[in-house]
Amino acid sequence: MAKREKWKSEREVRLVTFARHKTGVEPKERTSATGKVIRYLPISVRADGKLIALDEIIIGANQNSEDAREQLTTLLAAKGYEVGSVEYPRITVSSIPGLSSKP
Repeated sequence: MAKREKWKSEREVRLVTFARHKTGVEPKERTSATGKVIRYLPISVRADGKLIALDEIIIGANQNSEDAREQLTTLLAAKGYEVGSVEYPRITVSSIPGLSSKP
């Protein structure tokens, strides 16, 4: 299912994790750039804080690719990802026809 119909062509996949009430996992909140409060569950995907090896992160064609790349590299570094490591992803820009500003 797409986030919204206009983004359907991106074929984005999101992972949603449900935690049962008795797991002890407490929801956290953050505020988006637009001021919307977002609730989420801080779920560890790998044991012992190991990083997930990411092949690629694709920046949506409707995003400012330079700003998004800068934000991604900052976020990845803050989470312990090191450029050149096996876990560090390629960062590319979507080239979905009709959405990209590139020729």
